[in-house]
Amino acid sequence: MQFKISKKVSRLFTFLLLVIFFLVFISHGGKFLVREVIPKNPVPSIILMGSIPDRALAAIDLYNKALIKKVYIVEENMLGLLELRKRGFMVHTNSEQMKSLLVQAGFNESDITIIPGLARSTKMEADAFTKYLSSHPIPRPDTVLLITSASHTRRAAMIFQYSLNRNSSHKIFVATYPSPYSGYDMNGWFRSKEDIQTTLSEYFKITSFLLIEKWH
Repeated sequence: MQFKISKKVSRLFTFLLLVIFFLVFISHGGKFLVREVIPKNPVPSIILMGSIPDRALAAIDLYNKALIKKVYIVEENMLGLLELRKRGFMVHTNSEQMKSLLVQAGFNESDITIIPGLARSTKMEADAFTKYLSSHPIPRPDTVLLITSASHTRRAAMIFQYSLNRNSSHKIFVATYPSPYSGYDMNGWFRSKEDIQTTLSEYFKITSFLLIEKWH
């Protein structure tokens, strides 16, 4: 009899823990993904590839507030790009489109650098930028600012922090600016099908980075 009661209590306790975890995740899951740390002074900035309009608008806002000094964009790998170019087609990459928008907004073209890399992921962007810093005679910055969609900021910061600092004694702090134009609702993400998909996808990718990608 005592064993049966203990088993019921154990199941009830497990159920309550799951309910608490679910409620905490609903309340704070979106907020954790959105990381905003903006330097007070202009620092080198990296606009991560993906959705162009929301990230471009975010960069333009920061530029108008004099919070951006120099911009880096890692070339994005568009499927079929090399084949189209091989056949003689003129194709503008997302990276080139981003640069064009920034120049139209008033950025000095000389302050925008597109880093070769044909990146297919945030980790590849981070590794390409890290390689660029080590292979070019430029001072290693103390801080860099990532500009990306709101839900992407936490994971992007994790990846860049790891890539930039794992083999260097000069540690770089990674600041982040979540684009206010990305449409992600960090407080009510569970009310939107798109935000639910985005949130769950980000947690899956964070787990993948921490358990797999980080060690390769």
